[in-house]
Amino acid sequence: MRKFLSITCLMMIIGLSSNAQGVEITPFAGYAFGDKFPIQGGEVKITGGANYGGKLAFTANEHIALELTYSRIYGDGSAHSVYLPEEKNNMSGPVNTNYFLVGASRLFPVSDETVIFAGLDLGGVFLLAPNSDFKSSTTFAAGVNAGVKYFFNEHLGIRGQATLLFPVTSMGSSYWWDPVNSGTSGTTSNVPLLQFGFTAGLIYKLFL
Repeated sequence: MRKFLSITCLMMIIGLSSNAQGVEITPFAGYAFGDKFPIQGGEVKITGGANYGGKLAFTANEHIALELTYSRIYGDGSAHSVYLPEEKNNMSGPVNTNYFLVGASRLFPVSDETVIFAGLDLGGVFLLAPNSDFKSSTTFAAGVNAGVKYFFNEHLGIRGQATLLFPVTSMGSSYWWDPVNSGTSGTTSNVPLLQFGFTAGLIYKLFL
């Protein structure tokens, strides 16, 4: 899965850069709220946490931008299920979600300085669970976002946006809440986790 995402992103960068009118590089930071969702016989809770990442946007024209995004959200998780062994119930630990996404944004220029946008992203998410009872895992993911960009001059600007990110799993998947070595309880939904939050970043724009 990770190899597929890496190859896809590389091909996108090569193809988009050859046709783009401009390239925007945007490191960002923000916060994502927590969520909880049902599993078989119980539930999983993920706390809110800091969200860091970066975005590479290729402006095809004044109305369309194609984007590559990396977003890392820090949080803590806990799980409970009647199907888990007693010693594995109420397990907890850090769970960091890493999203690798490819998408497009529709741009709505308001003035020479201000642009409103809304976009859709698809890709994958890798759960990293260091020193935790949760297992690491990779699956498909999607996201939607909307916000505003304001440019101080032709090269520098700021970007503020609201983002909703979520993994997409199969029914009964043990994604994220399979304790290490033993005990599994699957999700009851194809979209188990919703990570909504806000980010802000500094834009550096290059013209090709």
